[in-house]
Amino acid sequence: MRYERNLQAQLRERYRQLFKASFMTYRREMEYFRKFILSVPALSAIVDNIQQSEPDLDPDKWYAENFKFKEYEDIS
Repeated sequence: MRYERNLQAQLRERYRQLFKASFMTYRREMEYFRKFILSVPALSAIVDNIQQSEPDLDPDKWYAENFKFKEYEDIS
């Protein structure tokens, strides 16, 4: 139980760092988050399981299809 709580706290902290990152540091914080997930055996196993259960999934293609850069519109 303690392991799960510690892991949850670590995930929350990593997510908080990512959430509060500025545009200039977001990419770096995302890489830290990714490395953290892959360095924790329990989380890495989840990632591996997803990769095995969805072999045709291309993350880059999925991202490009589902996320678009939002432009600022000046309505004045």
